[in-house]
Amino acid sequence: MVVRQLLESGILSGEPEQHEAGKFLFRAGEKIEYFLFIMSGSVGLTASLDALLPCVASQYSLLGLTDLMNESYTQNALVLDTTSLIRIRRNDLLEVIQQDPQLRFHLLRQLSRQSTWTKAAYE
Repeated sequence: MVVRQLLESGILSGEPEQHEAGKFLFRAGEKIEYFLFIMSGSVGLTASLDALLPCVASQYSLLGLTDLMNESYTQNALVLDTTSLIRIRRNDLLEVIQQDPQLRFHLLRQLSRQSTWTKAAYE
């Protein structure tokens, strides 16, 4: 809810988008220029394109969070059903993280929950 509140208050800015099922939002290896906050719908996250069962991210998830300190995505994000999201520029998110302790704490909690979304989590 913290990210949503920051977006609603204008402290964090982003561009709304809507995507249909079957579209890749990003692929592993692509440079990270933005994060995606899901308002509704669902997105499958996989470390490889041939993975059978993706982890599913849904409403109020911040996609790309597991790669916050990386230069490129380590996962593929595939839209599973019609999804509305907010595209947040990486630099904007990093700036607000530095200024807002509540957001830092929230993202740390989210990262601990999402640690299984990447095979590198335990390496």
